Amino acid sequence: IPALSTFDQYIIDPDRRKLQQKVLKRFNEVVGPKIPTLRKAVIQNDANEQNIVIDGARTKVTGIIDFGDCLYTCLVFELAIC
Repeated sequence: IPALSTFDQYIIDPDRRKLQQKVLKRFNEVVGPKIPTLRKAVIQNDANEQNIVIDGARTKVTGIIDFGDCLYTCLVFELAIC
């Protein structure tokens, strides 16, 4: 998250830049302190329609592929990435 604040220079619209700064500030105040307490695990970190294997009936996910972006981090981040 700290790196995201460096991109505000590329947000031309002042209202959007202000919104970005507000969201990052709130994240750092509310979520940031809780990160050390969250459950950690190895996550796939690239869940998308191109990295899942489905059954022939197209009704069930049977596997995932592409583990190049895996990392050990907060388990809940996998949902955020999806």
